[in-house]
Amino acid sequence: GYVAPLTLYGISKFASEMVTNRYADLFGLSAVSVRLASVYGPMDRATESRNFRHVPNRVAHMALAGETIRPNSLEPVGDYLSSTDVAAAILALIDAQHLNYRHYNIGSGSSQTIGEIIGWARERMPGLKAEVTPGDDANIVQDVRLKGGMWGAYDIARILRDTAWRPRPGKEAFHAYMDWIAANEN
Repeated sequence: GYVAPLTLYGISKFASEMVTNRYADLFGLSAVSVRLASVYGPMDRATESRNFRHVPNRVAHMALAGETIRPNSLEPVGDYLSSTDVAAAILALIDAQHLNYRHYNIGSGSSQTIGEIIGWARERMPGLKAEVTPGDDANIVQDVRLKGGMWGAYDIARILRDTAWRPRPGKEAFHAYMDWIAANEN
């Protein structure tokens, strides 16, 4: 069933979807809203209004820099999706002949643990060092309670039904991102 948003962030997103729906109805517009999972990629960076980078971004950069990755836990999960896959999903929605819904989740459809992402990085950087480090010495800190709910896998059944878009497997997308960093960042 439907669960109402409780945070200001969630409420503002829901309100913007409702405003979009209302304008579409009033003026006969075709409109759709997307709900994005945790997006990583070239523009995933800390800004004045967003003080974090997602786990895949941080793990990829640390691995390529030869840093020891020290997460507070290997267990927390997220539905992480590369910005390239997000762009392809949005284009698939734009190009669709018919959409059955006004709201679509865009995610990988699965959740990945920090441990899995570090494992993917180690496949590219075999000497990668990682050690669980509780407390202030950890360089990746995630809430150990993040094992489901809004942090778990997004339900992407709608976009899978209404378009030909499919997310790339998580490891494939992560390796492509590591390759992009190596080719494009100093």
